[in-house]
Parts: sequence; structure tokens; C-alpha cells
Amino acid sequence: MKWMTTLMMVAGLGCIIYSGSVYIQSGETVYEFPVQSVGRDQGQMDLSPDMNPIKVILHTRFQSRTKTEAARFYSYTFELKNPLDEAILNSEKALTLRRDKKEIPVNEFAKQRNRVHTMGTISVEEAGVYSWKLLLMNHQSHINHAFLEVRRNVAADFPITLWGGLLLFVLGIGSGFVATHRKLD
Repeated sequence: MKWMTTLMMVAGLGCIIYSGSVYIQSGETVYEFPVQSVGRDQGQMDLSPDMNPIKVILHTRFQSRTKTEAARFYSYTFELKNPLDEAILNSEKALTLRRDKKEIPVNEFAKQRNRVHTMGTISVEEAGVYSWKLLLMNHQSHINHAFLEVRRNVAADFPITLWGGLLLFVLGIGSGFVATHRKLD
């Protein structure tokens, strides 16, 4: 019974990881815009309905400038407007980390980290030139590199294998729990 529980949990995790990878990497990159590491940036892109759904992603590479337990590395504000100058996508977030004093690595300042932020997934109704603005602000980090990626024809929904993987994983945990309690009785 123990090997069955382990097999179900491993297969479930495998399906979850595979599905997440397929979902994140779905579609085709149509634009990559290098952006300033700090400050305002803006640009334009041609979008059309045959590209739907479209995902906008921010990639960053940064180094920490702090060894505090609560770190707010950087924040960003993103806006995408249609040809009529109406906002169709807004995203505003900060990359923060709460950690134990024991968990802070000795080489904290030398370690480069990569992060990927999905600004959102949209569908456009008409072809045209869409404009974007990005404000990227350092707080307790140094951003070495950043760029916006625009992907077309991305997966709109999570693959069915994700739900199957979650089910397998939960069943594995449940059967392990039942087997453990049977031994105790």
C-alpha cells in the first residue's frame, strides 16, 4: 500500500509540474521589449484578434541589497491601452519576501534571482496599435535586466492534466492517511 501511495503522489506532482510548464510556455512570443531597470518606459505594439488570447509577461533579474527579514525588492505598475486610448490591462504589484533571520544566505548580495510576472491575459477586439507604459521601481534590490514579453495564442485555461494531477496527489495523501490510521488500530 505504501508504494501505491508514493506512486500516486509522485505521478500527481509530475502532472502538476508538466501542466504548469505547458500553460506558462504556451503560445508564441511575438514581442520582447527591453525596459529600463528603473523608471518609466513605454512603447507600442501591433495586436490583432487572430493573436487571441494574448499574454503580457515581465521578466526581471535582480540582486538583493538588504539582509532584513522583510524585504520589498521592487514594484511595478503596468498599463496597456487600445487604439481608442482606453485601458484594457492594468497590473500593479510588488515583489516582497518575508523570511526568518536564519534563512538569509551569506552570499545574499552576490546571488542573482530571476522572476517572471504575468501582467495578464487579454483578447483584443480589433487590430491596431496598442500602447503600453511600465513604471519599475527599485526598493531593496538592484535590477540588472528587465524585459516585457508578449505571447500570442496562449492557453486560456489550465490543461486537464493539472486537475488530474491534483486529484492523484490528493488521493495519494488520503490513502496514506487511511493506511497510517489502519496500522494504529
